[in-house]
Order: sequence, then structure tokens, then C-alpha cells
Amino acid sequence: MKALVIRKIRNLPPLPKTISEIHALRHSESPDTEALLRIIQSDPMIMANLLKISNSAMYGFSRQIRTVADAIKMLGFKMVINAVMCTTISRHLKPDLSPYGIDIESFTANSSFQGAIIEQWPDASFRSIQSDLQFSAFLQEVGVIVISMMAIEKNLVQVFQQALERYDDQSVAEEAIFGLSSAEVTSIMFSEWKFNQNIIDYINGTVDPEKAPESTSIGSRALKIAKMLSPIGKTSMSEESVSKARERAIAFGLDESAFEKMIGRITEKLG
Repeated sequence: MKALVIRKIRNLPPLPKTISEIHALRHSESPDTEALLRIIQSDPMIMANLLKISNSAMYGFSRQIRTVADAIKMLGFKMVINAVMCTTISRHLKPDLSPYGIDIESFTANSSFQGAIIEQWPDASFRSIQSDLQFSAFLQEVGVIVISMMAIEKNLVQVFQQALERYDDQSVAEEAIFGLSSAEVTSIMFSEWKFNQNIIDYINGTVDPEKAPESTSIGSRALKIAKMLSPIGKTSMSEESVSKARERAIAFGLDESAFEKMIGRITEKLG
């Protein structure tokens, strides 16, 4: 099954020009706001999704964001790129996420929430890599799209959903049925698309953060906690998810009081 999943990844349609252009802007030496505006405003669906994300409770802005220019000003150039990349890639792959019991709107909201969690992460040691981590957080769940495709094509939806109920960890259920986790699938997809290697390593490291290379371990651990706080299909934190994430964060060496302050800031924004 693992070989079939990898073959499926390699047979995905190539990224459209819009995604390539946006991704290139992310690596430009200076923010080209006008170019980003033109790309977003040329696609009403991208624009609508961006404004929806910008006005979500997680970002807690005091006024409604009504234009793309306002979104860039309030969220920041790279955060807007992260959000747009997530929604555009998801739409491009035309996912049916019913094996996970979610739809594309729920998936996008979840991705946005994980990105917002990284924005509140209390460890100052990764400020220099926060942009890559936010990009990773927005896109780290993209692998579930391929897992869903395989579940549907191979008539494994019911079996997979039973595994999701049986196992406490989503990745364990994915590996049990398909031979690899959605994080590994995302990493392979990004390798095929020639994305930044650091981003690939951060996401791949979430499979087992304790074994992640030292150069990427801080990022992988933060992304793992974001996944635990906001499991796939969820757009808010539950007492259970916070408890599990707290336990893992402490095991990772994060100060408990710093973790609690982060949870407090997120809760306050959510109202």
C-alpha cells in the first residue's frame, strides 16, 4: 500500500502557475505587495477565502478586514502567502475528505488555526525560522488529501474510519492502513514540488519529534503541538487536546508556565 500511495503522489497534477508565482514571491528579497495583490484579486475564490481567514476569531482584529490590501497590512505579507498557498493547493487537488469526516472548509479552517497557534508559540529561540514554521503549519495537513484519495479508490473508507476511532493518534491509524502517515505524505509531496528542504524536514520531523535532527527539532516539536491542540477537523481546542499537548510540550522541555500563557492568549483571542 505504501508504494501505491507514493505512486499516487507522483501522479498528482502539476501545480498551477498561480501557486508557483505565489511561492516565488515568498522567496523574493523584498515583499512585492503589488504583485501579490494582483494574483489574489485575479481569483475571486482565493480572495474570498483569504478574507474569511483574516476575519476569523483566532486573529482577533478589532475591525473587519474587507480588502486584500487590509489583509496584507494586518496579517503580514508572508502570512497572507501561507494562507493563500493552503487554500489554493487544496482547491487545486479537488479533495474529498469524507474519509476523515470533514469537508474542505473545515480543513482550511483547521490549517489556519494551526498557523495561528505557531504565531503564539512562546519559544523565542525559533523567531528566526517562524516564517517557515507558519508556512509549514498552514500546509502540514495537506497529506490527508492523498490519504483520502487512496481510501476512496481502494474502498478502504470504512476500515480507515474504524482505525481512526481505534487509535488515539491519527498518524498511527494512517500508518496502520496505508503504511505511512499524512505528515510523511506531505513531505513527499513537497519534495516533488521542490519546496524548501527545511519545511520538508520540519513536517517530516513531526512523525517522531524526539528523533528529529537537532537542526529541525524545535520546529518539528512546535508543529506537533499545533497538530495536537487542533486535531484534523477541529477549529477550536478541547480540554482533552490541551491536556495531551501540555504533557507532550513538557516532555519536549517547554516550560509549563510558558505553555499555559500561550493557551491563555489563544483562548482570549477565541473569546
